[in-house]
Amino acid sequence: MINIVVIKPYDGIEKVIKEAFEEHPLRNSLSYEIIDTLAPLALEKAQPFNYVFSPQTDVVIARYFSAQHIRNQKITCIEIALTGYDVVIAINECIKLYNPKKIAVFTPKDTLYEASNLIEIYKQQEIILMEITDLDTLQEQLNQAKANGVDAVVGGLIVVESARKLGMQGVLTRLSKMNITKAINDAIQIVEITRKKNEENKRLRGIMDYSFGGIISTDSDGNIILINRHAQEFFGYDVQKAGPKTIWDLLPDLSRDAIKNGDVIEDELMKIKGTLITFNMVPISGKNGNSGVVITFQKVTAIQKLEGKIRNKIHEKGFYARYRFSDIITKSPTMLECIERARRFSKVNSNVLLIGETGTGKEMFAQSIHNESQRRDGPFVAINCAALPEALLESELFGYVDGAFTGAAKGGKAGLFEIAHNGTIFLDEIQDISAKLQGRLLRVIEEREIIRLGHDRVTSIDVRIISASNQDLWRKVERGEFRSDLLYRLDVLQLEIPPLAQRDQDVLLLAEYFIANHDFGFKSTVKEISPEGKLLLMEYTWPGNIRELRNFCERLCVTCDKPIADAKDVKRALYGGNIIPINLSEKPKQAGPSVTMKEMEKKIILDTLVLCGGSKKMAARELGWSKSTLWRKMKEHGIS
Repeated sequence: MINIVVIKPYDGIEKVIKEAFEEHPLRNSLSYEIIDTLAPLALEKAQPFNYVFSPQTDVVIARYFSAQHIRNQKITCIEIALTGYDVVIAINECIKLYNPKKIAVFTPKDTLYEASNLIEIYKQQEIILMEITDLDTLQEQLNQAKANGVDAVVGGLIVVESARKLGMQGVLTRLSKMNITKAINDAIQIVEITRKKNEENKRLRGIMDYSFGGIISTDSDGNIILINRHAQEFFGYDVQKAGPKTIWDLLPDLSRDAIKNGDVIEDELMKIKGTLITFNMVPISGKNGNSGVVITFQKVTAIQKLEGKIRNKIHEKGFYARYRFSDIITKSPTMLECIERARRFSKVNSNVLLIGETGTGKEMFAQSIHNESQRRDGPFVAINCAALPEALLESELFGYVDGAFTGAAKGGKAGLFEIAHNGTIFLDEIQDISAKLQGRLLRVIEEREIIRLGHDRVTSIDVRIISASNQDLWRKVERGEFRSDLLYRLDVLQLEIPPLAQRDQDVLLLAEYFIANHDFGFKSTVKEISPEGKLLLMEYTWPGNIRELRNFCERLCVTCDKPIADAKDVKRALYGGNIIPINLSEKPKQAGPSVTMKEMEKKIILDTLVLCGGSKKMAARELGWSKSTLWRKMKEHGIS
């Protein structure tokens, strides 16, 4: 619907206006209102026009001075156009009524030329054409006409009434239905154009506001034409409140010649309001050369953050941390103190070294530290350094380019350090990396940059390193097996995770949790463990720690078909079906290795290997260890 307001230029025109609207082919899409002109009253009282329009008004149709005033208010207005024929009709009426010798015709500039060609038909009267400009000069024009012997005037309502006050006769130039219809058509056209333009501007504004940086468009004089939301927020500039500005109000150091000449500036780093940004400027070419420039800029920190998201998205393989400190099940004071220390470590960006036996939950701590740190929105990348041979581990950590080595993936591959940018990388079993990789890792930590295999380009990274080991790395340094300078950089903050043997309160707590909340992939009848069975669990040393305890619970749920598992069921699940005569009471009561514990561990390994027919893979699974852990422990105990 198009809402039109018509200011009637004189009384008696209402019928013509209504007929023009009601006969219009688009009448069902038009809504109109007719109001009185305020021009005569404003002239009489020497006060400004006081038209008030509804916010729903799309366009106003008016004549002469009313149209001029409304346009000055920046309201869309269509002026009702006169034709030379309308002027001739009014002149004829004037001659018929008053038979004057000299007639002054007041008409807008657009009608003057057509009227001048038509008045030549009048031989008995002198016709003077006078261009209407504004109210301020009208009275002067009328006085001049009176002084020049004009008997009558032809024009609009204000012209006629003002002339009569000076003693001259006057005749209105009346409007026909054709005049009104043409004005309606012009009004419809301009509203449709305006709406289309507003829609395009709205779309452009949406594109600009939802871009990832600031956008400013200026004319060749530096006046700001468009500025998007990001730029307004960055400069603290509200277009609605502050009004128009020049680009130098925002960027005082920008060269004026650069704007005038339409210079091209690409990816220039500059500091504005204490913030480092990337700055771009390109000219806008018009018919007469440079008609302005478009400036775009973006915070470097935003680019880095986006880069991190892109890296993570491209290599989306689940590089996120699932666990939080609230997921760690414990009542042990030692473990609670360990968690509290880890929480403090989360607040800083320093590298962390986790020390603990296999199966104690080192990666769970690493993920929890990441999730409570400022890097929580970045990737969490974990890798077991003992699980891969040196060459493969190197390519995984640092990445490679196309053709770097035989079998390299086409297009190359980003390394885990690149993927972990703005996040955390967890290097498990760090003690097993080779001397060569220790050197490369040291450089990454010191320089905060990596070079892909087969490449010569440096890539900057921002990564927090959390490493883990189940061995005393300083002992390895003493034996020359680990670089001390690397360890100094990894061991900024150290967290020792207690083994399950030092967490008496947690053995039954965890067992009950695993049985009640298991996700072993089958339905179990076991609901709880008998008191005798619980005593066996409390007496066992759990060399495989929580991993071994979870595997025990899974075996128990498989092998026991009773709601309450008794001592026999527990023994069967602990030792794979054979009752191994081990003195379960020989449980260490303090931290640190002991002869008794080592002997017990060696015996358990030997018995499990016998039970599994010598299969190291099966034995590792029964013990709840990884194969690399079993091989290492066999080597430590001299088991071939």
